[in-house]
Amino acid sequence: RLFMVTRNPQIEIPPDARPLIAEVNFSVTRSGLEGQLLGITIQQEKPALEQQKSELLKKEEEMKVSLSNLEKKLLEELASSGGNILENKPLIQQLSEIKTSSLEIKDALTKSRDLQLNLDKERNVYRPFAETASNVFFLIQGLKTVNYMYQFDLATYLTLFKQTLSAPSSMQDVSDRIRILISKLKNNIFSFVGRSLFKSDRLTFGMHLVHGMHPEGMEQGEWEYFVGLIVADTTKSNIQLPDWIPQDRIPAVQRLSATMPMLVQALGLQDEGPWKDWLPPPQP
Repeated sequence: RLFMVTRNPQIEIPPDARPLIAEVNFSVTRSGLEGQLLGITIQQEKPALEQQKSELLKKEEEMKVSLSNLEKKLLEELASSGGNILENKPLIQQLSEIKTSSLEIKDALTKSRDLQLNLDKERNVYRPFAETASNVFFLIQGLKTVNYMYQFDLATYLTLFKQTLSAPSSMQDVSDRIRILISKLKNNIFSFVGRSLFKSDRLTFGMHLVHGMHPEGMEQGEWEYFVGLIVADTTKSNIQLPDWIPQDRIPAVQRLSATMPMLVQALGLQDEGPWKDWLPPPQP
């Protein structure tokens, strides 16, 4: 056997080579990572539930193997029997026993599936946290488009994820616990990743994280304006700008006003008082 490894996620295998190659893709997917993070969460929050789930899956697989062996044995008995089958009493008795065992296993499998559905309902209570964590991981992966050095592996992310889960909490309600876990995960990820970025890219990462996790919180065209995908027409701005705005910042405020006039009106720029702390000093 020859094992070949590549980092290329889209390799092209010639048609004549496909029958000879078994392709195994270890790429991380959103759904796969979500399931993995859900399992880790249940192990931390509800260890008995996760153990019961594992034992149930193991038992179910054993019953499937037993059912397959009984069916195979049934075919072998029928193939090896000689003479008239109806007169072969030992064979008929053995076939009857196999049928009874098969029905018992099928009934047990049905009950096992029902129990598994109930366990999945209890596990899915924590799925919003796992879904959020999976989304955050792929948002971090998008940083490589800003700078190729900004690459974070899954093992590091899983360590941060487990640290978030291990944080103590006095909340008894599951929904409150999930809300706190999501908040702590955001803070941990932003602090850890932010320390690894150039200072000029930290605000970009913050905006990227907010937009990826709460896209509904931004108005139409707002994100595109911040990332420079929209070229605003300043002639459409009808808002009178106050005199305290520095001359070098007037074009930027005009572009903002032309793109998002409602936001500029809500900022209350006519009132100089709250904005004094944001202004640079007249002399260094």
